[in-house]
Amino acid sequence: MASPGPRRSAVTARLSLTATAVTDADALFPLMSDPQGWWFEPESRHVTISQTIEWLERSERRWSRGELSYWVARERVGGALIGTGGAQRRQAGFWNVSWRIAGSQQGNGYATELAGAAVSAASEQDPRLPIIAWIVPTNAPSIRVAEKVGLLNRGSQIDPTDGLFRLAFTDRPWPAKPPH
Repeated sequence: MASPGPRRSAVTARLSLTATAVTDADALFPLMSDPQGWWFEPESRHVTISQTIEWLERSERRWSRGELSYWVARERVGGALIGTGGAQRRQAGFWNVSWRIAGSQQGNGYATELAGAAVSAASEQDPRLPIIAWIVPTNAPSIRVAEKVGLLNRGSQIDPTDGLFRLAFTDRPWPAKPPH
């Protein structure tokens, strides 16, 4: 059974996570537009701040409807921007978990903390749905993060969100086998 509402904020050992809002655009655009942060999928990089604003508007609408969405991750001590990520329910019947960490902060375990919080929040919100992180096969750092938070590689599959082949890291078999 689904819980009454999503966690608009959360904390991990080192991170403070707060619901994304359009007012985060100036802080997040450098992260979302950094070419080094999109080496594995350069076509997804934001090249204008309007793309970041649109992304934030979609996330903010989910929060306003009482749905789980993405957080802004900042250091609990000092408040430095670390990244963004979280979980969103997809119409195809799964939780999409994602994370993005600022280049200067990569390699410090923040992605694992953020992804772990997203998996936990999605499980609490509606444990009936599978949790999936769709990862480009060459993105070894994200593969390691997915494995650290307990997601298993189910092989290359079509991401129903955009129709592209990616590795599906899930908490259960995907796609689910229909009952006989």
